[in-house]
Amino acid sequence: MIKRYFEFINEKLEILLESNVVYSDDFKKVLSMMNTPLSKTLLDMENKDYDVKSNYFDIIKTKNDYVSFIPDKKAQDIIKSKELVKYTVDSSEWLEHTSSNNDIFNKLGYKYKEDYPYCPRGSDIGEVINKVSLDDSNYEYVWVKFKDINGNERGEGVYTSNALSRQENKDVWSKNRQNIKVGKIIRPLLKTNNIEVSDKEIEEFVNLYKSTIDKINDKFHFFEIVEGDDIAFWYNIDNYYETIGTLGSSCMRTAHSTWFEIYTKNPNQVNLVILKSDMDESKIVGRALLWYLPDGKKFMDRIYTTKDHNINLFRDYAKENGWYVKYANNSCETTQSIDPNGSKFNLGEVDITLDVKDYDYFPYLDTFKFFIPDEGLLSNIRKYNSYILEGTSGDYIFCNLCNNSGTVECCECNATGWVDCYECDSSGEVTCYTCDGEGEIKTEDGREECSDCDGTGHIKCDNCGGSGRTSCSNCYGDGEYDCPECG
Repeated sequence: MIKRYFEFINEKLEILLESNVVYSDDFKKVLSMMNTPLSKTLLDMENKDYDVKSNYFDIIKTKNDYVSFIPDKKAQDIIKSKELVKYTVDSSEWLEHTSSNNDIFNKLGYKYKEDYPYCPRGSDIGEVINKVSLDDSNYEYVWVKFKDINGNERGEGVYTSNALSRQENKDVWSKNRQNIKVGKIIRPLLKTNNIEVSDKEIEEFVNLYKSTIDKINDKFHFFEIVEGDDIAFWYNIDNYYETIGTLGSSCMRTAHSTWFEIYTKNPNQVNLVILKSDMDESKIVGRALLWYLPDGKKFMDRIYTTKDHNINLFRDYAKENGWYVKYANNSCETTQSIDPNGSKFNLGEVDITLDVKDYDYFPYLDTFKFFIPDEGLLSNIRKYNSYILEGTSGDYIFCNLCNNSGTVECCECNATGWVDCYECDSSGEVTCYTCDGEGEIKTEDGREECSDCDGTGHIKCDNCGGSGRTSCSNCYGDGEYDCPECG
């Protein structure tokens, strides 16, 4: 059925009149929470006329990547089949059951059984049976049958149209409904507004839509912060709901528990945020380290998940708790973060002093990967003589050539950045080209002092500017260069 309908809207097998685009309150809420250019465009389309083949869009809380809809032709048939109204005034805007009103009653086909017309309650919904206009009246007389909120018949009467407000026929939200992937229905809907979107834009929209539905479903309930030995437990692949995504491919998924002692023995400096599966709360679908920084900030490190849309959910959870989050969700060291207000924030150099200093094994770290064992200190900035915690076998990386500084001193310039000028042999002067070093030049009157060198026979070296030295070409004047051993 879904396939047939999707082919129908793409192949334009039927030309329909334009209709108002209508969203449910829940769908509008999701689009508003997403707060992206595409979601704002979709919101702007509501209640405007477009040549749509599907309409009355609603979310499906149990399927975060689907929407429900009704073919617009069927929606219009439902709306035309039954006009619904509410009585909205306090005064008696109805016709009494008297013979003086029989002319109007006869035109409507209305035959009353009770002595008095029904006095509607505010919650009653009425179905319009018929209506008629009189030449000398500015409004219509409407025959309405009212029911209560449970669908039980309450009574009927003839009311003036100015006392009635039209109500949505809720049958469009329950009858002839179809479900479709949100990404498949958004593109043709936008296309009716002459808006073309790329595959990447659709993918980003879908991921954000899914995480927003999860938020509405109170998925924060499945988050938990753990510490100590529980961190090693949740790193283990046996406790993953699925072995897919960045979580399923993590290099630490099969690591021995002893490799995580830098986490498990320092609960005051680091915890782990886990997202449990809503299908099985004994398994997780995401995790991220939570660091307690010296200045009191809390920083959530790289997020590992089975599904990309859960990254947004982690970020929302961090914002809810006032945490800072890694700006780029990758394994690189960085000073950049997103603050609790959603703005980019530079943390600068951060040094975390651990309660326990000595370890035999280490995990792979993403941001605070530089460890100085003598001080028990982790940093997001490379330091001299520090270990690089990027080992995948419980080890660390240490370069004996540069002592993990990343650079080595240039031997060409003895780490000064300067070398002797080869043009002037470091003297700062070269032989004068005008007088060839003689200090004098021949003239018609004999010989006279060379004006270019003032008679010295030498001029300032252009290559070094007279300094006698030039920038080292091996290290480009830095006095050091990237370590060739560890890169």
